[in-house]
Amino acid sequence: MLAVIILFTVGFLVGFLVKRWIKSTKPIERLVTIAIWLLIFILGTNVGFNTVVMSNLHTLGLWALIIAAGSIAGSIAVVAIIQRYIYKGRS
Repeated sequence: MLAVIILFTVGFLVGFLVKRWIKSTKPIERLVTIAIWLLIFILGTNVGFNTVVMSNLHTLGLWALIIAAGSIAGSIAVVAIIQRYIYKGRS
């Protein structure tokens, strides 16, 4: 965890110091997008090679679906409650 914090801090400082010389962030955004896609691909490859995960995929997939559906339903409920509170006096 310390390595993550250090790398984030160093990246933040480099970005802060280099922003004077860089006119456009498009190349950096493109590089970040490529890096994220590469990390997702590598994660998928790791999961594919993991025999324990692959043998329990049906159970893990069901739990992932339940957790995702619960998260979405909870988010919708909270937004509906907050929206009702915020727009209570407005008509």
